[in-house]
This record gives sequence, structure tokens and C-alpha cells, in this order.
Amino acid sequence: MTEENALTQETSGCTGQARAVGLFLLKRYKEAATVYDELLKDDPENIVFWTNRMICRLQHSSVSTAFFDQMVQRVSRLPAEGYLCLAEVLNNLGRQEEALVFVNKALEKSADNISANVFKALLLFHLERPDELYAFMDSLYLRFKADERILCLAAFYASLFENMQQADHFLKKALKVNRAAVLQDPLFYSILSEMEEEAQIIEYGLEALTACDENQDVWSAVSQAYITLEEYEEADNALQSLSCLTDLSEEMQVQWVYVLFELQEYDRAFDLLLQMPEDSEARLLQIRELFWNMRQAGLEEQCRQKAEILADRQDISEETRFICDAVLNRERKDSAPVSLVRLINDAYAQELSDIALSSSYLGPSLLEETLETLEVPLAESLNAADLGCGAGAMAAVLKKYTLFDGALVGVDLSSETLELAADQSTYDDLQEADLISFCKSKKNAKQYDLIVCMDVLSCFADLAPVFKAVKSALKPGGRFVFSIFPLTGKERPFSFNAGVFHHNADFVSAALKTSRLQEIYRQEGILYRGEEDISCLIFAAQKKK
Repeated sequence: MTEENALTQETSGCTGQARAVGLFLLKRYKEAATVYDELLKDDPENIVFWTNRMICRLQHSSVSTAFFDQMVQRVSRLPAEGYLCLAEVLNNLGRQEEALVFVNKALEKSADNISANVFKALLLFHLERPDELYAFMDSLYLRFKADERILCLAAFYASLFENMQQADHFLKKALKVNRAAVLQDPLFYSILSEMEEEAQIIEYGLEALTACDENQDVWSAVSQAYITLEEYEEADNALQSLSCLTDLSEEMQVQWVYVLFELQEYDRAFDLLLQMPEDSEARLLQIRELFWNMRQAGLEEQCRQKAEILADRQDISEETRFICDAVLNRERKDSAPVSLVRLINDAYAQELSDIALSSSYLGPSLLEETLETLEVPLAESLNAADLGCGAGAMAAVLKKYTLFDGALVGVDLSSETLELAADQSTYDDLQEADLISFCKSKKNAKQYDLIVCMDVLSCFADLAPVFKAVKSALKPGGRFVFSIFPLTGKERPFSFNAGVFHHNADFVSAALKTSRLQEIYRQEGILYRGEEDISCLIFAAQKKK
């Protein structure tokens, strides 16, 4: 039973009910709650009005414990289906503990209510209460083992323990009991998905849709199965059908964009991305992926046209603007947004790690050569910070300088890459932070003998804020080693090209001097080996003693 059903089950002819229902259906929950407030003035004991008002309040605000207690007291006269309605709303809002309270109340009213029993089992699963779930399932199966919904639930429970043979047994029994109902049950398709039976999902799903072509859960399951089987044209058709029935969730929109990428339907993918919320992280990543795919397909001009359409919008985020500037090769004065750098590094952590730890990446050897040239002593118990450490490509080199009583700290703004760095067990500490904030924090003031920042500063436009922050974290006499992509032949400090910043070496030297760091080393090197080598400049600077 949905909250929409509860809202329409009015028994009084009181003026305003239709308006309240209409506001709810328009998702104008706050206004609907206000209408119910007015209705309750005339009919203060109307349990339907109280329930609907509570549903509206839940939808538009985070209610207090006191309000929740009031809900429990006020709805004591509700039938089981009314409690289930409130439980469904709370569950959809991610409040499973409170949802369980109302499911239990529904079962107090009607112990044999199959929907309530199934709902409770699923809530116990999501709340990670295995002992309660086991006992509950044991009693349920004994009481209702002839009911197809309980058989599906038993199959789901078996699949949790990877007993797919037993899960399949229960599903077949459920189909014999009531095939038509089982084929419309989303749990049935969820279990088949766990069993990796995508072909069966499609077969059963198409049969179910023949009987009822408006079941959104079945369309969703069929779409996912087609995607898994890489049958992208069929997936596209299924998603189009689903979109005609409901507004797609962000997750489903993301899946559809992926399908359109595979079909090289870039115009449609772009239109779909424009429909997603501007602040969606998934949208940002897929816009970036769209431009990448179009360029790989040789559609450079079409790619630029789409980037221009986005860039000309007044309401785009700074993250989207940065992506567009990269495609259009526009000059920028501002550094890459920290939020975007974090998002990309989180999303592509494993891929970036594989590159950084491959033989084609020469950053570690360049760092080692630099430290040897500077005659930094080995095993001198230095305190070192690896800024933008990623998965830890520099860790093995730096660790040799922190033995035996020093410490090596890895700093990165991506939690995903830090997890990969932790796997190396080389760092003494890992901290999630952007490098400027880390260096400027009071606890890190004058703490480090050596700070390294390799292959990171290409995200920054003006390097002066970085240098000033690093200086504050260095001990007197401490050294700072970093790399840049060089900018030559232009009388300006930096240039933005292909999504990264290139810096003029003379301006870098001047910025170091302004920050009161003395340049002590500069050397060109190859950072990446490939069909076209990528070069860099390695700098070292020292804080005056």
C-alpha cells in the first residue's frame, strides 16, 4: 500500500481533502500538510487526517523523536494497511528502524498479513539483524510455506547464504503455487539477479509484461538484465518503456546513459544528461565520459559543440565549467575545483593506481634520483609527507628516508585511493585532506623534514598558495620536492591545456622566492613513457634555517 493510497482513503466529506491530495501528488508536501492542519481544526479526531498529515510531514522535513512518539500514539486506531503505509514512507526515507516499529504494529493488528511479514523480513535483513531474521524466517516458513510470497522470501534468504540450489527450489515451488503473481513480484527478479540468471529474468519478465505492461519493477529488472548481457538495443527499448511509466531514478538514468554510450547515441545521451540535476556527481562523471567517448570516436567538432552548449548555460556548476573549459581548451585563472578532483580520483581510483604503479610511470625513479642528488641522508628518521600520494607510488622511495624513528604520512583528498595506499602497509599514517588545508593546519606547522608533491600540481593554476602552505609545514632547513608540466615560450605563469595546467619555470622560481623557499634543484625528466613521452620538470626547494 502506498502513501498515495492512504491519502485517497478519506471517509469524511470535509472541504479541502481533494486539494490536499492534489498537493501531495504534486510532491508539494509542506503545503499539503498545512491543508491537513486546517482540516484537523474542524475534525480533530479524524485519524485519516492525522495519518496523512504525518506522511506529508515525513516527506518534507526531518521530524523529531517527539513527533515520532506522537505518531505512534495518534495512529493507534489505524488498520494494518495504514501502519504498512507509514512504514513504507519511513523505509523510503531510509529510516528502517522506525519503519520496523510500524510493521510490528501492523502485525499486532493482523498477524497473518503476508505483506507485513515479508516487509519485516526485508527490514531485518537491511538492518543487519541475522539472528532475528533467522528466527523470524523459521516461524514464517512453518506457518505459510504454501504461500508464493513466503516461498519467494525463502528463496531470497537462501540466496543470502549463496545456496542457489535451494533458492532455485523455492522459486520453482512459488511458480507452481501462483505463477502469475510471482512473475509480477520484484523480489523474484532480485533473486534471479543474485543467481546471475539474466536470461531467465528476460524470459519471465517478458511473460509478465504480456499480462501487465505497466509493472515498473519488471521493466527495471528486464532492462538491467539486457545491460548485463550487453544487449544494448533491447536495453534501450526497455528503458524507453520504463521512462514512459515513471520518472527514472538517477541510478537508472546513469544506466541508460551508459547504454547510449555503447550504442554511440551521443546526442540522446547528452539530452538525457541535461535532464539530470546539476549537482549530481554521476552527471559530472558521465559528462566527462561523454566528451571522452566522442573524441575517441573522432567526433571532435560535435564534442566541442556540446561543450559550448553547456558552457553557455548560466546555471552550470564550477565543476561542469571546468570540464567544458578542458574540452574547449579555454584559458583559466582558477585551479581545478577540489570537489571535482576528489570525485574523479574516487571514481577512477583503481585505473589511476594501475597507471601510477606501472613501469611506464617514472615518477618514483625521478624522485629517487633527485633525493640522491640532493644528498638527503638515508635512514635518518626524517618526518616526510607525500602530498597527493594516490595509491602510494612514491611510498617505497620515501620510506627509506624515514627509517628508523621518523614517520611517512600520505595525504590525498580521495578516500578510495587512500584505501589502495593502505594496502601497501608502507605509510605510517594516511590522511584524507587537500594538500593546502593539510599543510596550513596548526598541528602540522613546522613538522616535516621532507615534503614531496609529485604529479599533482597540474591541478593548480597559481602555485603561490601551495608554496606558502608547504613552507608553513616544513621545519627550518626542510626540503620540498615537486614536479610540474613545463610551459615554454610564453611570458605568463601558467597555461591551461587539455585539462591540466602547465607552468612557466621562471615564474615557478619567482613564486618560490616570494614564498621564502630557496630553489636548490631543477631538472627535466620523462614522467610517462609511451607512444609519446610526457616530460616534466622536477624542482627542489629548501626552507631557510
